[in-house]
Order: sequence, then C-alpha cells, then structure tokens
Amino acid sequence: MHVLIGAALAATAMNGIGQFLARFIVSNHHLGFAAAGGILGEISGVSMASGMALGGFGMDWLAKRDRRWYVWGPAIGLVITTPLFILGFMQGDINRMILILIAAHVAMFVYYTPTLGLAANMVGASMRGTSAWLASLVLGLVGVGLGPTIVGMLSDFFAQRSFGAESFKAACPGGQALVHSMAGACSAASAAGVKDAVMAIALVCLWAALHFVLASRNLAKDLDTHYDAPSA
Repeated sequence: MHVLIGAALAATAMNGIGQFLARFIVSNHHLGFAAAGGILGEISGVSMASGMALGGFGMDWLAKRDRRWYVWGPAIGLVITTPLFILGFMQGDINRMILILIAAHVAMFVYYTPTLGLAANMVGASMRGTSAWLASLVLGLVGVGLGPTIVGMLSDFFAQRSFGAESFKAACPGGQALVHSMAGACSAASAAGVKDAVMAIALVCLWAALHFVLASRNLAKDLDTHYDAPSA
C-alpha cells in the first residue's frame, strides 16, 4: 500500500513537472518552443535512462545486503529530488538549469523500476497480472491525470497572485494580453505562475519519500509472503 501511494505521489510530481517544463523554459528563459523541446528531450533522454538503470541495477546490488534498499533507494532519491528541482528552476543561466534538472530527474526516476519489481514480487504467479495492472493504473491514470491538472491550477493561482488585484484571466486569457500595454505584466505573471507551480509540485516528492520509508517497516515480511488469487 505504501509503495503504491508513494509511487502515485511521485508520478503526480513527475508528470506535472514534465508537462509544464517546456512552458517554463519558454516563459522564464525566453526561448522558442522548438528550442525548449530540444532541451526537454535532452533532459528526459539522459535522466530517464540513467534514473531507471540506477533504480534497477543499483537497488538490486544494494538489496543483496538489505532488501529494504528497494524502498530506501527511492526514498533517498525523492528527498534529493525536491531541492534539486527548486534550485534548477531558480537558475537564470540556462546551462546550469539543464545540468541541475538532469540531476533532479535522475534522482526522481530511481523510484520507478523498484516499484514495478515490488509489485510483481509481493504476489504469487497467479496474481502478477493483476498486480501489474494495479501498478500501471497508479502510475498512469493517477500520475498522468492528477499531475498536469494540479500544476495547471497552481499556475493560474500563482499567476493571479503575481498579477495583483485585477483579474489575470480576464486581462490575460491564455497568458496573452488583450491590451498591448498589459503585455509585459501578463508575461511576467504567467512566467511567475508556472515557475512557482513547478517548484510547489516538487514538494510532493518529499511526501512520496515518506511512504517509501513507511513501506520499509514490513518489506521483508511482505516479500516473503506471496499473496495468491483464491482458487476456483
């Protein structure tokens, strides 16, 4: 239960940041969408492969000494992730931002592979299909469904707070000013909104880490108890 809750929270943060990262780069670093897409591909390509490999091979190696590393590793990665994301989003230099965000994504993706492994290893062969479905549901439907939605709502909230007393949505629909004289204010509020939103969702990784730590209390017992589907 704690592994799935932790994975759901981590996936929420991961997908929320992932869907708005290009928008953040365009708004805060004043690049075009093509350039932002190239940077996004660079960050995700390096970090996904590295983080998942570290979570798989690295946790298998450490688990030979103590099986709790299957949840300790993701917890440590997620704790490291939060300050790295916040530091990366605060960078004015694009190259420093890229390097820090790559490190943040590597640390984040460590949770992914052990989660899939634990979902299979905590049940018997007759329930592995159901377990895989449940893990996919949590990572996909919950993470993809909630993450971008929450970040979008937070972005609107923080943009309004930055904009002031006047209605941001009325003056800047879609982040674009209706009146030319408001263009600068709309752009600044939109940039501040998405920046604050992605930094805020990064805090969810700390919550996710807590559940992976809680899972360590009974992990050995759960791995030794294979739950099977009831016989017909």
